[in-house]
Amino acid sequence: MKNIVLTGIGGQGTVLAAKTLAQAAQARGWHVRTAETIGMAQCGGSVVSHVRMGDCGEQAAAPLVSEGCADMLIAFEPGEGVRMARILRPGGVMVTASRVVQPVTASLSKEPYEASAMLEALRVKAACVKEVARVEPEPACEERQGGASCINPTDSGSFLMPDQKSAQEAAPSISTLYVVNEAPILDRIGNARTLNIVLLTVAVHAGVLGLTLQEFKDAVAACVKPRFKDMNLATIDAVEALLA
Repeated sequence: MKNIVLTGIGGQGTVLAAKTLAQAAQARGWHVRTAETIGMAQCGGSVVSHVRMGDCGEQAAAPLVSEGCADMLIAFEPGEGVRMARILRPGGVMVTASRVVQPVTASLSKEPYEASAMLEALRVKAACVKEVARVEPEPACEERQGGASCINPTDSGSFLMPDQKSAQEAAPSISTLYVVNEAPILDRIGNARTLNIVLLTVAVHAGVLGLTLQEFKDAVAACVKPRFKDMNLATIDAVEALLA
């Protein structure tokens, strides 16, 4: 059974992303159940989508993923990723966007929160961090693979503060954290609304979902409106080329 949770802010395409995963799984003949908790999503609130896929012939009896049981968490906004990190099973994989969406409370208080604090809170929980489309200078200890870089946080003295390193060495709860610097990718595509496809492509590439890139493409073609099909497929190709 594959247990996937997607979280983000209303309007980021989280529900469509969950539908696309379900479509790809169903095309494989897997039994699938999905559920959404959308609350005040239309007012910029949180969105959480659950996808349970019976990849070994199992029947998903319930649509919701229990806390501590998700194989993968896909966060469209890093603050939402921090909030939902508890749903990952020990050793689960996480894919997160790097750009924050400022909540109304931050605007009213004139104290916007920064992405760096959210991402650091996630990095300290990870045994390995892979930066996708990273633009800043990278530590010498990184092992480069195409457009992604793999960092062992415990090997870089400048990467984590001492107290964070102690927590990391004690019990990393995320096996691999993919931090996606989506801005240059979306700029290249020319449409910020393809963020969901960017993150899903990275998730498929990670191998946890058990889906091939072609199966994912077929699902995207089936789920998006015809006039957006070519743009979304081009996004997949662009991200996959970066990861190759």
